[in-house]
Amino acid sequence: MGRTLFLYIFKDLLRSFLLAAIGLTMIMSFGGLLKPLTKQGLDVAQMGWMLVYLMPAMTTYALPIAALFATTMVYGRLSADNEMNACRASGISYLAMTTPAILLGLAVALLSLLLLCFIVPIFTLQMERVLYSNISQLIATQIDRTHEITFNEATIYADDARVIKPPPDMPNMQIVELISPTVVTLQPSAQDPTLSKPKEFMTARQATAFIRENPDAQVTLEVQLKGGISFPRDLAGGSQVSIGTTSFGPVPIPSSIRENTKFMTINQLKRILADPMRSREISGIVTKGVQQAQVDAYLASIAQRLQTGDRTFTFTTGSERTTIRAAATAPELRDNSVIISYNEDPQKREVGFVEITLPTSAAGNERILQAVARQIRITAQLSSTPGSFDINIELRDTMLEGDTGPTARPLVQRSFRVPIPPPVAAIHQLAPDSPAAQLLQRRQARLINYIIAEIHARLSFTLSCLILMLVGAALGSLFRSGNILSAFAVSAIPAVLCVALIVTGQHTAENLPSDLSKMSSVLRLGVTLIYSGNLLTLILAIYLTLKLQRQ
Repeated sequence: MGRTLFLYIFKDLLRSFLLAAIGLTMIMSFGGLLKPLTKQGLDVAQMGWMLVYLMPAMTTYALPIAALFATTMVYGRLSADNEMNACRASGISYLAMTTPAILLGLAVALLSLLLLCFIVPIFTLQMERVLYSNISQLIATQIDRTHEITFNEATIYADDARVIKPPPDMPNMQIVELISPTVVTLQPSAQDPTLSKPKEFMTARQATAFIRENPDAQVTLEVQLKGGISFPRDLAGGSQVSIGTTSFGPVPIPSSIRENTKFMTINQLKRILADPMRSREISGIVTKGVQQAQVDAYLASIAQRLQTGDRTFTFTTGSERTTIRAAATAPELRDNSVIISYNEDPQKREVGFVEITLPTSAAGNERILQAVARQIRITAQLSSTPGSFDINIELRDTMLEGDTGPTARPLVQRSFRVPIPPPVAAIHQLAPDSPAAQLLQRRQARLINYIIAEIHARLSFTLSCLILMLVGAALGSLFRSGNILSAFAVSAIPAVLCVALIVTGQHTAENLPSDLSKMSSVLRLGVTLIYSGNLLTLILAIYLTLKLQRQ
């Protein structure tokens, strides 16, 4: 094939391919912008940046379709104008005529591989930063439309919300004012850690939500409530407590992109595949599981002490000692709490709570506060100070006896911080039969399947750019039409087949079975489907090429 003929076909192919790729990219970019534009309330500048950051991803999806469309139209025109017959009469084979399409296909495949493995993940993370820069407006818009927004550890309901301008000295802060909010804190279910259940309800007249972006790109949310009440999910005794000002959080706002395998570079995928603990999700499960194991062990030690010896447990913090005395019945371990139930008859209850304030000097006097309660609930959680627990003691239906005489209270709360005992602090691993270990096993298996499926999908998508060009050249030569609509109609079926089977294979591989022993067979089926579209189109390309070569 001569240089002049090669350049003639190659330039025509390149021109048609670029026009199709640019047109499809712009259409899909505007389509991808509709959701964040309508749901996140973007301004004009943010919309412009989002459009820029969306283009590499949309270009990747447009490449195989544009390649197939361009070759079908160009070779259809060559065949319709009898230029293909003239070349064949000059001794140039059909296979030689497809050389420009093969070279352009290789270039497009390499470009697609570069975009998928490196450029698209980087630009997608920048797109996330645009959304995070406007997260206050996102929350306000969501509250305005649905009156609720859900995060990992809480659901916030409110009648209305409005964005407040942050102080000039806090550039990384966003503030949202919530009107008549209700915050429902969530905790993992003991039966199924993948599910969450309400733990506590806090409602107030007004609240302020503070969104901060930390130096490690982690975004956190803290809500300060003013003038309301707080009550637990367990409403035994109808206990509730008035809150003047209280806060919830800070809690992390999870990234929907950073931990998504579809938006990771190939190097990140390989690193996490070699060591799943590099994943924030997996390491977070381990960290939370270990923390929960420490809390469980500490609460179990409290319950054990309340059942043996003098049946008391004493917390010592600073200048205070707080002693819990057990009832006649054994304490319960339920909902991450030690629950002690006393006699229902107030006249027959024994003293279950004693708080002693030690003297700060030789001349000081001890202050002793005693309480008789229907129920005492002790909860513990890891505090923000390393190596310590935050302890909360709730006394329900209580009679306090102090310096001022007896006082009846429906609910009394005592909160303080104690150091973690060394045996509890030594817990650094998950128990094999713990719910967290079972959750870790499933999430780690799912992550590995996601990564393997994503790597194969990117390779298959790259190969489709080359294979579809061969199919397009053959189809264009057979149908002998350079019409744009005819080329689009002919090229749509193989392109849709390839993309549909790649997506189907990914979903199949990512669909983790209940029995993990069958995971490898599900993964093999998914990978087979990922490549099956390319295999079918390759068989079609070889068959049509041989048929045209023999003519």
